[in-house]
Amino acid sequence: MKTDLSPGAFPDSVGHPIPVKNNAGKLARIFAMIENIDQNVGKLFAALEDMDALDNTLVLFMVDNGPNTQRYVAGMRGMKSHVHEGGVRSPLLAHWPGRLEAGHGSDRISAHVDVLPTILDACNVDLPKDAALDGRSILPLLEGRREPWPDRQLVIQAHRGDEALRGRHFMLRTQRWKLLCPSGFGGKNPQQALELYDMLADPLEQRDLAEEFPEVLLDLQRAYNAWFDDVSSTRPDNYAPPRIHLGHASAPRTVLTRQDWRIDTKDSGWTSNSRGHWEVDVVNTGPFEVAVQPMARNKVLSVQLKVTSAAGESLIDMPMSAQGTASGTFPFRVSGLELPLGPASLEVFVEVPSDKAQSKTIGAYQVRVSRS
Repeated sequence: MKTDLSPGAFPDSVGHPIPVKNNAGKLARIFAMIENIDQNVGKLFAALEDMDALDNTLVLFMVDNGPNTQRYVAGMRGMKSHVHEGGVRSPLLAHWPGRLEAGHGSDRISAHVDVLPTILDACNVDLPKDAALDGRSILPLLEGRREPWPDRQLVIQAHRGDEALRGRHFMLRTQRWKLLCPSGFGGKNPQQALELYDMLADPLEQRDLAEEFPEVLLDLQRAYNAWFDDVSSTRPDNYAPPRIHLGHASAPRTVLTRQDWRIDTKDSGWTSNSRGHWEVDVVNTGPFEVAVQPMARNKVLSVQLKVTSAAGESLIDMPMSAQGTASGTFPFRVSGLELPLGPASLEVFVEVPSDKAQSKTIGAYQVRVSRS
């Protein structure tokens, strides 16, 4: 159960303490979404209680990595996508009345990689011998056990692009220290200086100690480089994307978005002029329908679908469907399409008017692939 940060949708029935005239505002929508998820959590707990399963069900409540606008973050620096605390520190609430005592917490550092081992531990499921997890179970912390807890090194690195770049927009955290390079999620400042904070004495990151503790900075930098070397060499073709399955019996319809494409233009991949392609795996024969949703604000001159596989390359014109218009939902469609089984690449070319030339080619907003 989750609430998406965008487009800020919520049921009309949800009330919230924001004047009606402000309901279209972003913050008002966020308040309404909070109200909605509060109600949904209540429904979940009520359903578990009706099933007589509430006491023996572990419920984990987590939030996004910081707000997606500058708003209340308890005095921490940054917001979503930042590597200061306002963009990486999130609460984890656990509810399990039959096992966990209410009202206590832990100040030990943890991360998203700990969720899976914690759930396995809670369910008494042994990890397969050949499986290696970066996280560890935090069930002892949730249960409030008084036992030694080793110091750890947790790393978060996130930025645009098809592969991780050494030293780009990361943080490394131990219980006391935090090393970070706030070069920007878009990678605009790759040469940003490293920062170092004593998180026990300065949890709001107000005093950079990089110059005062060069030995600590160097040790943590070595630890980061060791981590980067490890995660960059885990698999052959380490940064190849997981291919998106098309035509699977359990998921006959797949929507391809810009979040999942490989960028073909020298930009972030999110601009109106961006282009990219999707690495897919066709797991069943067709026929398929492919439908394209262009960017809403563009007048579309033509749409073409390019399919590249071991069988060769095909370029297919996509007319506007009789049911749709250029501003409608997935108006450009082609049906009865047979896609070659196995690995393939899909790309959509959307021709739109241009101020500098007669036209220009951009990528689609979304592409929907459905197996008949």
